[in-house]
Amino acid sequence: MTDKLDEPGDWSEAAAFAASNPPSVLDNFKARLRPAEELDTVLVQFDLACRNCEGEAFHVGGYPKSMAEENDYGLAPGSVLLLPPHRLVCVSCRSSVPIFDPRRDGYDGALGNEYFGEVGDGGDEVSAGQFKVSVSYFYNVELDELNEIASEDGLRPADLYDAFGLSAEPIDDGEPIELDYECA
Repeated sequence: MTDKLDEPGDWSEAAAFAASNPPSVLDNFKARLRPAEELDTVLVQFDLACRNCEGEAFHVGGYPKSMAEENDYGLAPGSVLLLPPHRLVCVSCRSSVPIFDPRRDGYDGALGNEYFGEVGDGGDEVSAGQFKVSVSYFYNVELDELNEIASEDGLRPADLYDAFGLSAEPIDDGEPIELDYECA
């Protein structure tokens, strides 16, 4: 039997705070808190819907990069990596909203620290498939520290997450998309 976190009191103080005061990027969506599936006190997850029409089907946007024979990602040659920044496009109303850019989101991005990973440039592409999307935020820092940093820099404490994840489950016959980024 898997332990479940049913109450915000089971989370760390920072995660519990973020559960009731989500990161600002979620202001652009209808975000429903998802109960934790496993005992993880620093992870907060939200299921997303379009703020405009409440549609729950999205296309996932990013910058596809085809992998060469040898690559730093350990991916098979010919595999496609979806680079950030990412956006979600509502299937119903076609509203396009940014969901993650490591240069401005998360602990390092919000504080203006340099991002050393790859980012896409030029035109991005959106997935052909339709997906139900959930996002995850990890908080490994004490809430007092987040509050102090946020107040000094005019930020929301929940915007200072350590890692971000996006899980896109296909509604049609597509393949799932899993995106994970370290942000601190």
